Amino acid sequence: MRSRGSDSGLLSCLTLSALQVRSIPDHSSDLQLTHIPVGKQIATGGLGGLCGSFLYLDSEAPQYPTGYYTSMAVAFVGIASCVVLKIGYIRVNRKRNELTREEIESNWNEEKL
Repeated sequence: MRSRGSDSGLLSCLTLSALQVRSIPDHSSDLQLTHIPVGKQIATGGLGGLCGSFLYLDSEAPQYPTGYYTSMAVAFVGIASCVVLKIGYIRVNRKRNELTREEIESNWNEEKL
């Protein structure tokens, strides 16, 4: 028999993954900006699987306090990670906005693009 807790873990995993996937930039020349969100998505998926599989104990039915509190903690960690990632993107964009046209043209020419 499948416990209802596994559905909650899956829902948390899918929700956080969807929020992180939308932060992946399109056609970025800076590979670091695409690797960080993908790694976070994989880590969040693993944590969601852990919650759904091992923390919703049949002996705690029907409240499942261990599973739900752990799911909430993972959700808060995901939210905090998204905020930190957003702050990182803001800093990178500020640095790029400070570049002059001459600096941009000297760093990226037709061959590099």
